[in-house]
Amino acid sequence: MENYSIFDIIGPVMIGPSSSHTAGAAKIGYLARKILDDKLKKVNIILHGSFAKTGDGHGTKVAILAGLLGINHYDERLKDAYKIAEEENIEFSYSNKKLGEVHPNTVKIEMESISGKVCSVIGSSIGAGKIKIINIDNIFVDFDSEYNTLILRYSENKEIIHNISRVFFEKNIEIDYMKMYKDDENENILIIETSSNVSENIIELISNNKLDSIRYIERLEA
Repeated sequence: MENYSIFDIIGPVMIGPSSSHTAGAAKIGYLARKILDDKLKKVNIILHGSFAKTGDGHGTKVAILAGLLGINHYDERLKDAYKIAEEENIEFSYSNKKLGEVHPNTVKIEMESISGKVCSVIGSSIGAGKIKIINIDNIFVDFDSEYNTLILRYSENKEIIHNISRVFFEKNIEIDYMKMYKDDENENILIIETSSNVSENIIELISNNKLDSIRYIERLEA
């Protein structure tokens, strides 16, 4: 039998009206901005399924934009996201599109930063304010925002998990979850979630540890 906490039952502290369509939507936007890791210049928000159908009534559109502005789902400024974006000269647009076999509450966020960096993120709001990020720049992933997360994409290397685990052990970092699978291009995806902070120094140690098969590293703080 699955266990639930009291927070799963009563839902998150938030600006309403909906934990899925408002709080969850804001969390996806907030995490997408972290993934971009730069000042936002332009964003196109593509709504799927239930998000597309009720995006206006449930405040989904404004919530996603608020998250992208760095406004948390419980912040009173959430409702003013349109005005704040305009004041910061951030271009934003919306469209509706089917994104395939994904959760009904799913959005694709296409971002461009002031330095010209582009990034796309697909996330789903799965209920009670909880979310899943399922795609970053056309790389399939699967994680939420509950833990500090390290995402690696690499070609075949039988020693890579051993070497990364050794770095974590030497730095006294406990791994809470680890997932590994292959993407559509037959590359390996490794997702490590930890309650501990994964510093830039850890990333450097992993990158310099003769792991030349690594193609991509993303570090996200909870």
